[in-house]
Amino acid sequence: IKFKNIFGSSKATYDTLRHDNVETEGAYGWYGVSYWANTFNVSEQCSVKAIWWGRYAEDGTTRTDTLFVWNDSGGLPGTLTAAWTVNANTGGSAVIFRAEVDGPVVDGDFWIGTFSATGTTSGSVSYFLSDSAGGLYSYYSSDRSSWTNFYNNGDLIIRVEVKSISSA
Repeated sequence: IKFKNIFGSSKATYDTLRHDNVETEGAYGWYGVSYWANTFNVSEQCSVKAIWWGRYAEDGTTRTDTLFVWNDSGGLPGTLTAAWTVNANTGGSAVIFRAEVDGPVVDGDFWIGTFSATGTTSGSVSYFLSDSAGGLYSYYSSDRSSWTNFYNNGDLIIRVEVKSISSA
C-alpha cells in the first residue's frame, strides 16, 4: 500500500512513541475485527497530546473512528481512561491520521487503541494498517474484552505523542 500523506511532528516539546517502521517496511491492510491497540511505556508521568493511526478505505468515504487510552492490566488493555470520536477520510489512499487530544496523564505501561470498523463489502473494504514486521506490542479484538497478539504480522500503525509533566 502506498501512502497519500505521512505527517511528521516538528514539536520539540512532544515525544512521539511508535513501534512501526512503515516508511521503510511498507504497509499491510487488515480487516475482520474493529478494535486495534498498541502498548507503550513511559518512564515518567506524561500527558497524551496526539494519537496517530493508519487507515485505508477502498471507496474513499469517511469512516468514524474512536481513539482510546487504557491503563495496562496484566499486559492487556485495562481501564478506559479517555476516548474521542473522530472522522477519517482516506480519499481512497492509505493515510496516517493524527488527532490532537487533551489526553490523560500516563505513567509506566499504557495502551493506545482505536475502534476502526473494517468492512468486507467488495469495493468498499476498509482496512487498518500495519508495517510488515514485528507485532509484539500490537493486539486486536472483536469485542474489546478478549485481545489477540498480532505476533509476526507487523506492528500496527498506532502512535502517541506525549509531553513530560516535568517539562510542562
